[in-house]
Amino acid sequence: IFPKNYFEQFCINHANEKLQLHFNQFNFMQERLLYEREGIELVESDFVDNQACVNLLEAKGWGIQATLDDVCLMPGGDDAKFLARLLTSGDIKKCDYFVQSKQRTETFTVAHYAGTVTYQ
Repeated sequence: IFPKNYFEQFCINHANEKLQLHFNQFNFMQERLLYEREGIELVESDFVDNQACVNLLEAKGWGIQATLDDVCLMPGGDDAKFLARLLTSGDIKKCDYFVQSKQRTETFTVAHYAGTVTYQ
């Protein structure tokens, strides 16, 4: 964990989140469907479905990446406007994987599969 996380780390964590989702879908969800089709009793496995976190990162129109794209296209778009848009978005605020920082006003936090990361 780095003391400060910027856009580059966000991109790396986004890619890791997608890879984890693919792994989960391929290894756990597909396995469940196969067991059901073949009538095999399934022992429930404990795995975290991170689809909601991926949605937070990349949902069209409201996700973090879409919000960043919008702010970059607007005249005078900057870090402060980006953060303000994140913090006022109803869709983002109701997502369990997004945490508004209480201590530092220029940051936001995403609860990734691998751990919580605060971005500046």
